[in-house]
Amino acid sequence: MPAKGGNPEEIIRVSLPPNAKLLSFSNSDGLGPIRWPPLFQRSGPVRVDGRLNYFLPLPIDDKTPLSWRSRIGSKIAEMMGKPDADSYHLAGWPEGYEFFMHVTSRPDGTKRGDPYLYGSRHTHKFRSANEFLPHAYWLLTTSTMNKSECQCRYCGGHKLQSDVNQAVLGAPPRITTQSKPPKSGSSPEKAMKARPTTFPSNSSSAPTRPRNSTRIKEPRVVFPLDKRKEPPMNLYSSRTRFTNLHEGNDFRDGEIVLILLPDPIISDDGVPIKFWPSWVADVEYRKIVERDIVAASFSTKEELYLVTKPLCTEGTVVKVPASLVLPFRAWVISKELQDRLVRVPLPPNFADTVTIPVFDPNDCLGKLLPGITFDLVAPYFALAVQTASHMDIYWSPMLRIDTPSSSRYPGTNYQGLWYGIERIWLHDLVRLKISHADLLSHERLSDLHTVMEGSETRTLFMRIHQITVVETITQEGLIPVCQIRGPIFCTIPDSKYEYKQGNLMSPQESQAYGSLHDADGNIFPLPHPPPGFQFIPVTFDDQEVTLQVALLAGRYYPKLFFTQCLDMAAIRHNYPLWWKVIASINGVMLGHFACADPRFLRWKRSEAAGLSLRKASED
Repeated sequence: MPAKGGNPEEIIRVSLPPNAKLLSFSNSDGLGPIRWPPLFQRSGPVRVDGRLNYFLPLPIDDKTPLSWRSRIGSKIAEMMGKPDADSYHLAGWPEGYEFFMHVTSRPDGTKRGDPYLYGSRHTHKFRSANEFLPHAYWLLTTSTMNKSECQCRYCGGHKLQSDVNQAVLGAPPRITTQSKPPKSGSSPEKAMKARPTTFPSNSSSAPTRPRNSTRIKEPRVVFPLDKRKEPPMNLYSSRTRFTNLHEGNDFRDGEIVLILLPDPIISDDGVPIKFWPSWVADVEYRKIVERDIVAASFSTKEELYLVTKPLCTEGTVVKVPASLVLPFRAWVISKELQDRLVRVPLPPNFADTVTIPVFDPNDCLGKLLPGITFDLVAPYFALAVQTASHMDIYWSPMLRIDTPSSSRYPGTNYQGLWYGIERIWLHDLVRLKISHADLLSHERLSDLHTVMEGSETRTLFMRIHQITVVETITQEGLIPVCQIRGPIFCTIPDSKYEYKQGNLMSPQESQAYGSLHDADGNIFPLPHPPPGFQFIPVTFDDQEVTLQVALLAGRYYPKLFFTQCLDMAAIRHNYPLWWKVIASINGVMLGHFACADPRFLRWKRSEAAGLSLRKASED
């Protein structure tokens, strides 16, 4: 849908009409910047062979996005049976989505703009408001996030957008005929003579009469949905959150992790680059067949793979076993590597190019391109590390819960929280910065369980029952502040624990505190406790503590001690600071040894990613 008339690079802001009503997304299938156009094409005007070819992000109140929001909102309101449907607009895009104008130019300098909506995990982009409309309806009404319920072109299996328009939007049916019309200037008789008909020699049937009758495809009514199939009120269980909490995987979509390179990139003096910072684009399971030669049999097992996009590497996709992935916060850059990176001179075009080809695009398992050297990739590796580090200063709430706030707990509730580089969900078990002793020192919390068996030296945990953003008056004015609420846990030695090589004990075997239920009755079991310990509640039954999110250290990784990426014995012996970081993330040392420090709110994670890259480039 090209922009018509005017300059496609011009941003024209338009206000909503006074009587506008808004529809807000509480669900999203967006993956953020990893599904957007390449960063170098959306960082400013880019010319290829002298022609413009870049993506201009458009604000939500630009005339083109506003036109989409108006058309989609009014149609969805009509589908939902709302009165005065024409006054409805979309309040914005789903989380992780972004609207871009693809600006190109011809050799004569004529500019063209094509608007696209990027961000969905199910398609590369939406090309028009009609394409996105059924997908938006699905996101606004689904309670399962099962894409089979969606009737858009990409989720519903339709080959043509015209079929979607007919079934969903009530557009006139597409009329097709069996034969093409004759060319202009020729009569139907001449057209028939010019096309002799032949039949197989063994055929005894007479020629069939040509079908000139028109076929009209019967429209299939999809919307509005049956009232009985609509989700119940106040239901808040996004499919992504439900899956992340149940599967208990260490890594989640949209997080920044470190992938282990198949071959380290080593400098001339022997300093290696072993890991590369990457976005997690998706999580998938692979079935691996193993052959037992002695027993002459086969067995299968499932292995978890991460689909990642390494930072600053021109959008390459690398699939890595989860066993070869490390939480970014669990890595401490060595002084040798830091000093060696500083000595590498920047390339002449580094200010204009923030990516470099590193991985072979024909090999999705992370094979390096021929000719890759330490000095060639060092500036871009340093930029990737700095970008990930800058992400740790931002926080963003995810997926608002439309429930009325109470006088006791005012504010807006959310299903999750982007906390620096990590994704934290409601009902997650998270690490706290403060110790057990610090918690008891507060005058209003002195009635909690006292310190027991060295619990003041280990991580304190919270099971998050509520994530709330409240407006708070400060010296700087009224600012949004995030609070988390839930029961507190500590750890004590488990007398029944037996170490099993490569195998953590189950929560039942280690006497961990029992599973909890959310408001919808879903069961989310606690993760494994640290090896050799068991969870013990610090708060009494039904007692919860409210903390500022600044006291949150980050996610808890119970299986980090068993990773194949690191030599734990060597780290403990040679790198005491690094060992404290790993032990903190694994829950056996205080949380402040490995913690994020998000101080700035960015309502869109995409904005935080863009600012992080910009700050890293300046550094």
